[in-house]
Parts: sequence; structure tokens; C-alpha cells
Amino acid sequence: LDARVARRDQQPAAAEAIEMLVSAQIEPLDPPGLKEEYRRTALATKPHVLAAVQEAFLDWDGEAALAAVRVPVLFTFSRAPVRYADLDRIKELCPHAAIGHTVGAGHFENRSVPGQLTPMIRRFLEVYVTA
Repeated sequence: LDARVARRDQQPAAAEAIEMLVSAQIEPLDPPGLKEEYRRTALATKPHVLAAVQEAFLDWDGEAALAAVRVPVLFTFSRAPVRYADLDRIKELCPHAAIGHTVGAGHFENRSVPGQLTPMIRRFLEVYVTA
């Protein structure tokens, strides 16, 4: 009984954490229905896996990761750079990074503007990646 009470007491915190995750990831320009799909996926994921993913995001050092890249890399973004990323800093840390900007996309560019993203990726592969 104590375990069930403890689990019940954790439910609001878990549900709140999932809503925070969904709200942080899904934007108004993402496709309709994606928010609910993302929420269902998060709810179906074991809590310890979600917690590990969140911890990894908090511990992630993006600048160190960029500085360590030694292969061609395509950085795409959909938001105004000042809100999302410092493009000058990206180029400073990773001079060989190719940067592409999509228009009218949410966080999930592959879902909201695949017609822009797919040709960008194909061209990147043609130009920067040799077989």
C-alpha cells in the first residue's frame, strides 16, 4: 500500500514534467497533432528513461561537442538566430559547419517543412560528403 501511495503522489510531478517537456519542444509552427503525438510518446516512455534524457540535456556541453566535430556537419535552424543559436559562435567552434535556415518551421523541421529540409540535406551530402 505504501508503494502505491508513493507512486500516486509522484504522478502529478511526472505529468507536470511531461507537459513542460512537450511545451518546450512543440511550437506553434509545428504540424497540427504533433503536440498530442509527442505527449502520447512521452507518456508511453518509462519514467527513468525520460529522466535520463532530461539529465543528459542538462549535462550536455554543446560548445565542447561542436568544437570536437571533425567531419562535415549541417546545422539547420528554423528560428531567428538570436533566440536560438549564435551562428557566429557555431562557425567559430566548428568552421567547417554548413548552416541552413528553414522558413516557417517549428522545432521539428523534418515534420513541418520536409520540402525545404530534404533538398537541403541532399545538397549538403552532394557537396560535403564524398563516397
